[in-house]
Amino acid sequence: MTEQQRQFAAEQHGLIFAFLNENRLAASEYYDIAALGYLRAVRRYITDPQLQRYAFSTIAWWGMRQSIAAFLRTERRRQTAEQAYAENAYQPVCFSTDLDMKLILHDLAAISSPEQYAAAQLRLQGYTVAETARIQGTSPRRIKRLLKALYLSYMSLMSPESLKGKEF
Repeated sequence: MTEQQRQFAAEQHGLIFAFLNENRLAASEYYDIAALGYLRAVRRYITDPQLQRYAFSTIAWWGMRQSIAAFLRTERRRQTAEQAYAENAYQPVCFSTDLDMKLILHDLAAISSPEQYAAAQLRLQGYTVAETARIQGTSPRRIKRLLKALYLSYMSLMSPESLKGKEF
């Protein structure tokens, strides 16, 4: 900002608090966001002569409202994404006994690559996909693909057709 813009912003600074009070927004939460919109309005008001036909408070109010609205939209998107992730996150399988886990690991060892087996072993120990990826030095997306391929292979082994003719 230029010195002229800084001085003008300092003279009109009370508009930020007036805006927050009028819109019942807590200064502790929204001051910084409103201030960004306010400072953009100052810069535009000083540099664009066409805007000077309006009262500065009108331009400042518009800039702060726009800044707060953008912040709230972003927050809603973030919360929606977090909620969707929580609802769709992979839930770990609970095994009733260590024997169940050992039998599954034995079956998986026969059909998996070393990388798939290591990922499955970590997941069965309770590690998250992100933790498994970090331990293996790869991306969570790769871990999900490896586990999905392993799951599909395992399920094809356990299909009713593959169990026909086997004695238990």
